[in-house]
Amino acid sequence: MASHSLRFCARSWHVKPMPCEHRGSRASASDAAEARASRGVPWTTRTRRLGLHDPADVALVCDTGPLLALLDADDPHHEACVAMVEEVAEDILIPAPVLVELDYWVRKALDVAIWQMFVEDVVRGAYRVLATTSADLLRAAHLEDQYASLRLGFVDAAVIAQCERLGETRVATLDRRHFGVVRPAHCETLTLLPSAR
Repeated sequence: MASHSLRFCARSWHVKPMPCEHRGSRASASDAAEARASRGVPWTTRTRRLGLHDPADVALVCDTGPLLALLDADDPHHEACVAMVEEVAEDILIPAPVLVELDYWVRKALDVAIWQMFVEDVVRGAYRVLATTSADLLRAAHLEDQYASLRLGFVDAAVIAQCERLGETRVATLDRRHFGVVRPAHCETLTLLPSAR
């Protein structure tokens, strides 16, 4: 990890990205945000046009890993996650348990100020938070029990449970070990993004 400076950050698609202290020669996550804003359609417009009413109807469910990689320009997966954000048309949906895990890792590995900027981005609409329902909680607990030998944790199980509830077959994750093995109820396997290079 690099020093605890604000070397980046995945600013909202709807607000001007803040300057970065650390930028590599390739695209940063803030560049991805600008590119996405320049060609994207705001959620409200897109959902009205498609006749959708819930942000979950057009969404990419996101696990902790890609978010952490977006926030850390020195992460080995940073560029792949930036490219993923540039390419997807969907809103990025964060299951509520992911926020707890992300807060822990950002505070441990980066800087509390990065967490504060991320929260501001969530509030401004760069990401949408998905509440965990009672059904999600029960399903996650069942998955943890079913995959006890895999040591599937609650956050990963909750992400999978919410993919099932939403009928989403793609998930943004760097955790191939868990997400590549678990067989969700609604499809044979989940498609994992970013794609392995």
